Amino acid sequence: MTGSDRSEVNKVEEIPAEEKGAFNHFLKSLATFSGDLSSLTCPPFLLAPVSLIEYSQYWTQHPDLFAAITKPEDPVERMLAFVKWYISALNASFSSRVPPGEWEKKPFNPVLGERYKMTWDAIEGSGPTDVFCEQVSHHPPVTGFYIHNDQAKMTLNGYTGQKTHFASASMVCDQVGQSLLTLQDRDEHYLYTYPSLTVHGIWKAAPYVELTGTSYIQSRT
Repeated sequence: MTGSDRSEVNKVEEIPAEEKGAFNHFLKSLATFSGDLSSLTCPPFLLAPVSLIEYSQYWTQHPDLFAAITKPEDPVERMLAFVKWYISALNASFSSRVPPGEWEKKPFNPVLGERYKMTWDAIEGSGPTDVFCEQVSHHPPVTGFYIHNDQAKMTLNGYTGQKTHFASASMVCDQVGQSLLTLQDRDEHYLYTYPSLTVHGIWKAAPYVELTGTSYIQSRT
């Protein structure tokens, strides 16, 4: 479903009767609230049963593309492999993780010091990729993460936070922070920032994410 298709969807009539009051109160809060919207409480049907800290795992949902960055001998080809992986990571983080037919939901805010770890199994000989995350700030929410693939001799570490505000009928989330990818065998580093997000469809109870703004990528050998 494209963004234009999603913009036509209205799910208000599907809200459970016992939650319509909470939804209306939430919309009124959005209209009058000033400050960081991450502190607002969403109605239960708009909440995802996961913590925001878990979202960092999606940076390496495609471990084969992640491990492939270091393989080319040509540095230009390595940059192209990086961009291919980066696009796949954005898709995993903000699109494909939402099940077909469902809509974006707000994850729970992690508590300070909360930790999360997991491992992506090897795909096509990529080797396992380990993910470690920790919530290093609660207000504003900031997550630090460290990802490594020992077989490919690659590490990815960084931090990410969000500053949200309401603009027109949409919620804008400016992502702050940066990440550093290191190819140990190449003595090569990629520093990059994150795009902003715009959440549309809130007033229709059918929120979806659109990536906006600019990401910067800098390579150094």
